[in-house]
Amino acid sequence: MPVAAAMLLSAAGIALGDDPGHRAHRIDDGAADTPIEMDELQAALEDDDHGQHGGTGGHLPASSSNVALIGRLTVSGAVGVDKPSHIADVAAFRDYAYLSARRPNTSPCGTGGFYTVDISDPANPTEVSFTAFPPQSFPGEGMQVVKLNTPAFKGDVLLTNNENCSNATDATRVGGMSLYDVTDPTNI
Repeated sequence: MPVAAAMLLSAAGIALGDDPGHRAHRIDDGAADTPIEMDELQAALEDDDHGQHGGTGGHLPASSSNVALIGRLTVSGAVGVDKPSHIADVAAFRDYAYLSARRPNTSPCGTGGFYTVDISDPANPTEVSFTAFPPQSFPGEGMQVVKLNTPAFKGDVLLTNNENCSNATDATRVGGMSLYDVTDPTNI
């Protein structure tokens, strides 16, 4: 690095040497600062079944700070034993939200999918459609919408993960990941 650039960075308060705050986190160093250690800490502290599944490692801490309820929607299919854990994730893009749905109307496991919800009026969200997943699979967390501009495809794509039911026997079940064209959310 040229001396002039180093002096400029140093004058701006940017450290050029080893910063102990940016070292790799180590397991068993006395600080619960890795996903594994956070999971172990949460498991030791939980005395009921109402905590974050899988521990807090890799999850953002829960907070209601600066959050206000402005709209509510009861989606179709959320009934019975599936209702409390029906929606696993939400991906929002432009005026639409995509809600990953686990086991609508089935128990213990069945085809899930995702709801498309018009959120152009956040106080009055409207269910547009439900897109079913392949047999004996359902979405989990991690849905994302990305805008693609390639020679083969130009538009918006919803990426979802496909989790197989633990009792899945259907040879046509699909695990892994699926891509859905959501360029026109009213026609998926």
